[in-house]
Amino acid sequence: MEYEFDKDPVDDSAIMSIWETNRNENCEIGVFIIIDDNQEILAFQFRDEEIEAKRKILNKPASQRSRDEKESVKDFEISSGVLYKRIGDKLRYVVPKCMRKSLAVRYHDYGGHQGVARTFELMSRRYYFAGMRRYIKQHVHSCFHCLASKTRPGRQLGELHPIPPEWQPSYRELGLDNIEFREGLPQNSDYAGDPRTKLIIIDDLMRQSSSSGAICDLFTKNSHHNNLSVIYISQNIFHQGRNMRDISLNSHIL
Repeated sequence: MEYEFDKDPVDDSAIMSIWETNRNENCEIGVFIIIDDNQEILAFQFRDEEIEAKRKILNKPASQRSRDEKESVKDFEISSGVLYKRIGDKLRYVVPKCMRKSLAVRYHDYGGHQGVARTFELMSRRYYFAGMRRYIKQHVHSCFHCLASKTRPGRQLGELHPIPPEWQPSYRELGLDNIEFREGLPQNSDYAGDPRTKLIIIDDLMRQSSSSGAICDLFTKNSHHNNLSVIYISQNIFHQGRNMRDISLNSHIL
């Protein structure tokens, strides 16, 4: 299917007229007005009901204010229509609720993601609102950039102190003189002296080791033979099938 369109000729004179209008230096154009801090804070303060209530109280004569009203506006002043809080000898802007988040972002997010104390110190030089430190702390601790790239805020965890084990072998390298091979379970009288002098190896390939109940008791938990200096078993001492005993297979026994 084909369509037919009627094309009007382009009016070059109209295009040139628009171009000349854009080049005209006398043409009025809209501009953005950059306001200062006083105008910014004043615009937001008039939208806050709590600040507006304080402003009405301050506009009353002091003799007409009740005791509660005097207490609520203590250390508050109005200058050029802006509500201030006097702290010491300096005046701080009273920040309305709708402006607190933007200030926290300005001083923390755009200020290098500094900590709670530093962000509060910078922000409190010019601004004030009740609970400002708590608000900044909540903002900093919920900052995704700080959570992802910084260490845990506040006091850092101390270093771990290893707990010394109750028993350590008296040697790091073993020679042939320190190794003793036994077939089956040795007599208890053989361990009357220092139990750490030798490494005792019991070979489980012996016929005697697979059927000796005494050997089974030796490697059972809570056995009275636990003080023996057997620290390594080369293979499984017990064959599979002894499920009635609590046995640790292929393990180091101290």
